[in-house]
Amino acid sequence: MKYEASKSPPRACHDKWWQLGPKIKTFRRTDDGAAAVEFALVAIPFFVFVGAIFELTIHFFVSSVMNTAVADMARELRTNQVTAGTHSEAEFKQYLCDKPMMAMFNCDNLIVDVQVVATFGAPGIPRNPNGTINSAGMGFNPGGTGSRSINILRVYYEWPTFMAFSNFSNDPMWASGNRLMMSSEAFKLEPV
Repeated sequence: MKYEASKSPPRACHDKWWQLGPKIKTFRRTDDGAAAVEFALVAIPFFVFVGAIFELTIHFFVSSVMNTAVADMARELRTNQVTAGTHSEAEFKQYLCDKPMMAMFNCDNLIVDVQVVATFGAPGIPRNPNGTINSAGMGFNPGGTGSRSINILRVYYEWPTFMAFSNFSNDPMWASGNRLMMSSEAFKLEPV
């Protein structure tokens, strides 16, 4: 009895807090929107990852197509089916672009270089300080028929990218947002 006498009379505000208690507990136990929130947190990295896989797949496919076309053209140069006497630089470039596999390339943006080199050592990529290709000394200059000279065929192409991976690289080749692709074949001309 003494206990009840010391109890203070209930207040209206105090009663409202006690009424909220079960509602708060119910709110804590409810997980109706958890899947939507979890998906929202995971969606952006997931789609970036899928986009990167898609971009790399396209890049490797296009690179493989370009390598195949360059290997075919190198074979025709090596066997003297295409020479400086039978084709000009523009005709050689058009001949390369006329291959069915090269349909996905804009041939105006292809840079083609055929040169005689002294050895099979790497001649290097002619780059300007700003990262672009230096095409000043490039052209269509294969060795003469039956000369057994060592030739190199190089084809350059800037492939446009749709994801801005270039922002993560300090390489000036990525400054334009495109990916520089290169395919080359070194070979010795066959005797006639």
